[in-house]
Amino acid sequence: RERADFRSAVIQNARNAEARVDVRAITRDFSKVGLNGLIRVEKTAAKSRSRYSGHCLKLSSDSRAHVEPNLEIEALDIEASHAASVSPPDEEKLFYLGARGMSPAEAEKEVCLGFLASLLRENPEISALVEENI
Repeated sequence: RERADFRSAVIQNARNAEARVDVRAITRDFSKVGLNGLIRVEKTAAKSRSRYSGHCLKLSSDSRAHVEPNLEIEALDIEASHAASVSPPDEEKLFYLGARGMSPAEAEKEVCLGFLASLLRENPEISALVEENI
């Protein structure tokens, strides 16, 4: 049983600042993960933009995930948003890949890589490490 908690905090205090936090996690077996994010926009941060996004892909019903996005906004005239999700793999995608000859394990790996694709595109230096550990 493994547990991981990821906490992030961004404090914006300058005009025209931009913050984007995108956190993804994959759970399996009896693992537990918590994603807790905070974006605080101070009064001095007018015209700033911020977004927090936390998503978890649950590969088994025994795993647990908790995602908590938080926005604290003190400034006027800003753009801020947050998103969160916890979901199992899309069964239709797994079926489709299986129908094309992939084993269940290969199909699951492809779905996981698709879930992480946007982060891997932005951080190509970690792609090989992630692929060998899924």
